Amino acid sequence: MTSSGAPARAAGLDVYLARPEPGSRAGVLLLPAANGIAPGLRRCADDLAEAGLVALAWDPFRGRDVSGLGFPELMPLLGAIQDADALAEQRALLDHMTGELGVERVGVIGWCFGGRLALVLAARERRLAACVAYHPSIRGELRPNQTEDAFALAAGIACPVQWVHPGADQVITPDVFPVLRDALMGRATGSTDLQFHPGAEHGFMERQTTDANRRATRLAWPQTIAFLRATLAGDAGTGAARAG
Repeated sequence: MTSSGAPARAAGLDVYLARPEPGSRAGVLLLPAANGIAPGLRRCADDLAEAGLVALAWDPFRGRDVSGLGFPELMPLLGAIQDADALAEQRALLDHMTGELGVERVGVIGWCFGGRLALVLAARERRLAACVAYHPSIRGELRPNQTEDAFALAAGIACPVQWVHPGADQVITPDVFPVLRDALMGRATGSTDLQFHPGAEHGFMERQTTDANRRATRLAWPQTIAFLRATLAGDAGTGAARAG
């Protein structure tokens, strides 16, 4: 039995928080895609709480409702988010999780824009015990607001990483794909779990318009929950997190 998630405030920031009943010492920081704390993101947080994990979602838009905006309107907002500011806010939320929420083992999961930041945070934060990146938006060149090289940093991530890659991703192109693959799989520590879904598109969980996208969603998300439970439960998980 879980309590339903709800908007909240943590470390002075807008968040979405979903917690299992009666609680858990394992948790996940969620970094949204470009559409922010959308219904799909909230469902993911609720699913994680149902699996026995505290789920705290960062709001990159600081309470602003962007649900009705298209990509032409979203891109300037995303371009205004500096890597240093994002990292500072995410670290403050990790502090909140390991402090006020009593989480002892914490992971991070991100989608798209948030998938790139999940890899960056995992490289910069040794507190993280797991990292999941869904179709991270990483291109060959850094944008003006980006100071962190996700390709270079990926090679230094110490924790287990699950990378979920759709075969028809429009962002990580075929020439860029092996760069991230080799960085992750060349690590001396930390396992790499690569999910490759042929024909699925960037953002496939929110785009249930093709058979490939629907098939990828059915396969990917249960594997992610299992990965997070396996990496985060340990001695810090609840009975619910250790079950199964």
